[in-house]
Amino acid sequence: MQFCPVYYLKATFGLGVSYSLLEIPVSVNGSERCLTFQYQISSPKIVLLVLTLAGGLTEVGNLWYTDQTYIGQWNNFEAAVDSDVRAIYLVADKHGVTTDIQYVLVDFIQIASCYSTGQAGGNMPVTIFRILSVNRLLVQ
Repeated sequence: MQFCPVYYLKATFGLGVSYSLLEIPVSVNGSERCLTFQYQISSPKIVLLVLTLAGGLTEVGNLWYTDQTYIGQWNNFEAAVDSDVRAIYLVADKHGVTTDIQYVLVDFIQIASCYSTGQAGGNMPVTIFRILSVNRLLVQ
């Protein structure tokens, strides 16, 4: 199991359209082939894109508010990653105007053995380990 040791994402959006980007440099070794994390999305107007960088950018997840099994609580995401992945990108994109402050939270980011079929939501075993943050978050 390999934890991405210094990252979590907390993106808070005002009323207008905006996005946040988190880049996580990683190395994937041996049998550790799945990116897993927990997430929360507060609005149907926000999408969380999960991309990997190897030879080029590849989308491995496109998470919407309605994809969450537990609205307002932590949900699990898991996706297989190739051994040549050099970085993970999390992009929180607010694509519409809202009347309230909205947010996206991502925590417990790790690359580990695959537990489920690689789909967002649902239940899967997750090692609970609080990751201290050195946040490289760009908010516009």
